[in-house]
Amino acid sequence: MTENVLWETKHSKERSKFSLQFAATLQTDLHRELLEKAELSPKETGSIENLLLSAQKEVTKAWQSKISPLLAEFLQLWSEKLEENQRENYFKKQLTKADFYALMAGMGSNSWWRDQGSADERAICYTNSIEAVGSFGLSSTYQKLLSENTNEVERNELLEIMIMSTTLHELGHTLFKLEDLEISKRVGYYHSYIETIEEIKADTTGIRIFWESEKIKGVTPKAQKYLQFIVGYCHEYIISDSGSEETINAYRKMAEIMLARMINAGGVKFEGEEYIILDMGKSFEAICELSRDVLNNYADETMNPEKMAEYVKSLKS
Repeated sequence: MTENVLWETKHSKERSKFSLQFAATLQTDLHRELLEKAELSPKETGSIENLLLSAQKEVTKAWQSKISPLLAEFLQLWSEKLEENQRENYFKKQLTKADFYALMAGMGSNSWWRDQGSADERAICYTNSIEAVGSFGLSSTYQKLLSENTNEVERNELLEIMIMSTTLHELGHTLFKLEDLEISKRVGYYHSYIETIEEIKADTTGIRIFWESEKIKGVTPKAQKYLQFIVGYCHEYIISDSGSEETINAYRKMAEIMLARMINAGGVKFEGEEYIILDMGKSFEAICELSRDVLNNYADETMNPEKMAEYVKSLKS
């Protein structure tokens, strides 16, 4: 749970908005209400997980101007497609907007590697963190992606994809929010598997919004680079040991499941020390199918923590 405290301060003639964000477990009335009404038990109490200071700057305003129209187009196209499938109309009223900030300072378990975005009633992206973390890679798959985008134009295109990917991922988190008492009770708020399924939900939904929109307006060359980035960061998550053990395990499991789906669909193969894309369409469709499956489980009114635990267990990597 993230609470935002916003200040506006004047610097010369420029007005800047600052956001101080606390992720404080069980220190809000909402958390207590969640636990009491959903009959849930916390793993820990009274801890502060993250403290972040972020600001809107000229560069983040520029990204807001660039990404927001693209995002609006994606969501509009996807919304129109959903008219064909009434079962999925629960998406339409839940997708919100995105804001862009620069992360100025942070402390806590997520203070650098993972703090590229967050979500509450909206998606929030820290563009400088995305650029910094996205400029290096440990896996051979990710290193190849960076080496293939050597000039400034290509790097800027890749950075745009990275920021859009984070934006869509955070929007995915805003669907079926755990702060909703009904959702938290049936999917298992505070159960050990919840972080894994939450990350799978967010990532696959974000990818699905992008791909479905691409198919409607005509697949562009950007899609291939987007898929290269997806495969690259999945490989990164598998070999990464940065962050808390719970977070590492959640992202690693997510990456293993997503790559397994793409491999089984014939879209990707592992050769030598890297993942190679064989078929872009098959890869994206495999992730979209996983997204549909996960979200339908969140939407299932008969779902309970025991069933969700079995479902997560069934997601073989």
